[in-house]
Amino acid sequence: MDKVLEKLARSFGGENISWGLGASFLLLEYGLVEKAQDIDIIVSSEDIERAILVLDSMAKRIEIPLKEEYSTGKFLVYELDGVSIDVMTSFRIKHSEGVYEFIFDELSIVDHVESNSETIPLTSLEDWLVAYDLMPGRESKVELIKKYLMQNGVRNPELLSRSLDQPLPGKTRRLVKKMLQCESKWSSK
Repeated sequence: MDKVLEKLARSFGGENISWGLGASFLLLEYGLVEKAQDIDIIVSSEDIERAILVLDSMAKRIEIPLKEEYSTGKFLVYELDGVSIDVMTSFRIKHSEGVYEFIFDELSIVDHVESNSETIPLTSLEDWLVAYDLMPGRESKVELIKKYLMQNGVRNPELLSRSLDQPLPGKTRRLVKKMLQCESKWSSK
């Protein structure tokens, strides 16, 4: 998978495409899981058409049915060297109180990792905490992220705070507020 990520980074970098790695591969980067099943990336809405052209030229597009709980702007799946790549822009999750949009902007890239001289941008655990909490069946990932943030501190409280400006079910809203309280305890130490 690392080689595929390097190819993506090289190709997207050559086209100045704004993107970030997320989901289980992000958790792998933080040591929260032992392996990732696929690569999930979020691409800016301004760059998605160029990203699709790049991906179409280097990978096989796989047609899949869209899931009912999402109303994502674009969701595509590719296969490159035997690795599945999920590509999203305007990532939206339907829930009991409305629709949550995973905001992807200049604040969303919170770190980078180097792999054979290729730079791979990382989205935040804070954003994925909220997204996973809204997705059915992702409770174990929510717990992994929550535990990590409680032990290591919330590094990006502004990302959690801006999620509160969107419709959220009470359970998710309480989780975000709890994590923000943990952040204030960390910052006062």
